[in-house]
Amino acid sequence: MTANFRHVVIFRFYPVVDDDTRAEVVQRLRSFSSYPGVLEWGVEGSLDTRKGQVLFQTGLFDSRESFEAYTASPEHTEVAHVMSSVADWYVADYFE
Repeated sequence: MTANFRHVVIFRFYPVVDDDTRAEVVQRLRSFSSYPGVLEWGVEGSLDTRKGQVLFQTGLFDSRESFEAYTASPEHTEVAHVMSSVADWYVADYFE
């Protein structure tokens, strides 16, 4: 049996990013909830803004292979490019 694979990203938006741009990228990230192999998907803004505007994204995949297919997809490549212009981030990936 293959273990599920968890992908967690914490984004910190650059201070110059406006509300409309943040809302647009949140919608783009949320669109991955129906990607093949995704068992759970969540994208939420942090209520604590002491360190700026922070966005939390977590996804549970049915396998590492599904996760790797997701990261290799043109859609992920595109959103990663967009995110690099509006935020910095930390990633944590692990098996459950």
